[in-house]
Amino acid sequence: MLLARMQAHALLLGRKTAAERVATAVLDLARQFAPAERASRQTRPTFILYPTRADLADWLGLTIETISRTLNSFKRMGLIGFDRPERITILNQIALERTAGGHTA
Repeated sequence: MLLARMQAHALLLGRKTAAERVATAVLDLARQFAPAERASRQTRPTFILYPTRADLADWLGLTIETISRTLNSFKRMGLIGFDRPERITILNQIALERTAGGHTA
């Protein structure tokens, strides 16, 4: 399991755009931190973004500014929502998954 996550992360860093990286990270973090009863596709997963934007930037090989711009872009596009910077709600999981996979939302 750990080896598979490491291989996926290497692929993430080597082949994905900034938007694809951030979308992948948001989906991964939602799977880890969204309460189980809210994690289905019928509901909107909401979770606390425990890593700071600086932590995300380091993890994804991006700058803090790129992380913030991308998250705000996702918010404007209706993919995610946040009332506080650390509380993320996935509003359109299918479009976010498409973005993570390299397809336009």
